[in-house]
Amino acid sequence: MRLQAAGVSAEDRALFIARVFDAPRDLVFKVWTRPEHIVHWAVPPGFSLLSCEEDLRRGGRHACCLRSPDGSTFRLGGVYCAVTPPERLVSTFTAEGDTGVSGRETLVTVTFEDVGEDAAPRTRLSLRQGRFDGAAERDVHAGAMAACFDRVGARLAVLQGAEVPTSVQAAVRELQAV
Repeated sequence: MRLQAAGVSAEDRALFIARVFDAPRDLVFKVWTRPEHIVHWAVPPGFSLLSCEEDLRRGGRHACCLRSPDGSTFRLGGVYCAVTPPERLVSTFTAEGDTGVSGRETLVTVTFEDVGEDAAPRTRLSLRQGRFDGAAERDVHAGAMAACFDRVGARLAVLQGAEVPTSVQAAVRELQAV
């Protein structure tokens, strides 16, 4: 796994992050979209996943409920606008905390691109999310998504029985604790 790009556009307040994983595209897509895998990468350190639902079709909902270390709960979710396995997902995203106040809705586009060869399959996973209200909100999502990408890499390494790159060893230790 190698960091391909990470940055934000100040003009449109969007987040863009991409990484290349040493794994076939079908497997990366499954890890990103199936609840049995999502539980391993979509939870920040110290948080627990209370529920995870995926209805992977246009108009289908995705939803997770997390509990923070202080006991607060957060609901994350949205609706799929486009689903093209194993190439592309487009969905809305909102977050809601214990206050019951829903966060601003953003649009998330995730693409899965073959960049390797048959003998050495590699996949570029790219995520674009926006529009955020400001840099602080965008930066919180950037940090969270970078950590999620680390854990996706760890999950892929575990599933493939591969040597775990040093850059994701901490994420593997988190997975083993789950």
